[in-house]
Amino acid sequence: MSIDRELIRRGVIVPTFRIKQNNILTHVFKGRYYLNYSKARAKARSLNLQGVSEWKKYCYLNDTLPHGVPESPEIVYRNKGWVNFNDWLGIKIIKKKVNKRKKNKSKTKIFKLKPLNSVKNYKFSKLASKRLPNALNAVKLVGNLSRRSSYEYTDAEAQSVIKGLSKAMRDLRKKFK
Repeated sequence: MSIDRELIRRGVIVPTFRIKQNNILTHVFKGRYYLNYSKARAKARSLNLQGVSEWKKYCYLNDTLPHGVPESPEIVYRNKGWVNFNDWLGIKIIKKKVNKRKKNKSKTKIFKLKPLNSVKNYKFSKLASKRLPNALNAVKLVGNLSRRSSYEYTDAEAQSVIKGLSKAMRDLRKKFK
């Protein structure tokens, strides 16, 4: 047993505890302490809520929010980085314009994307980081075929190579939409 532990056991000295640095409440609003905006937003995003109504329902039904996260972030972080609830909850919105040929007006459709599943996103980024360099290298090697000093080919053959690559890229774009 160390000397410090024995002194603590006898009550001679009082132990001091270190506070975790990542949970320091630095933002003060009306006498209450909160996490800074980015850390509180990360905790709110970890709840995987799908909209403002779900956030309000969660705040109303649950007595305890995550530590340091305000119930009304739009008020607390008004001038400290607040954008909107979609940003707060990690919901991405894509706007697509749909043109009608008969009328020159364009409508805007709004699609809400769900927050990314971290496991599936990790798998995607891991596989993409391995496969993309191989694909780029393959395209570079096909591009090396264009050297007239090393190879002979007709314009029709060159166009067929370009056409094949273009078709493959169109198919790839369709798969990602």
